[in-house]
Amino acid sequence: MLTAQFNEALAAAKWDEASKYADKLAAMNQDQAGGRLFRFRLAMAQKDYKNANRIAGELTDQMPEFSQSWVALAQSLQ
Repeated sequence: MLTAQFNEALAAAKWDEASKYADKLAAMNQDQAGGRLFRFRLAMAQKDYKNANRIAGELTDQMPEFSQSWVALAQSLQ
């Protein structure tokens, strides 16, 4: 349910609301990456590519076996 609300907030460009959902989802570790994937998606949606790339770098450094880490890094470099 929270993931759907996060997605809706992203789609509507409600950044504060999306950030709150990202925090809640991170606390629950819903992405199995400590919330980094939600924070990455938020940064990308906000066109904050520098931050998105930083988050993706953290993912690949800390979770190199996690394929989504590498997908996020590739997306941040486009």
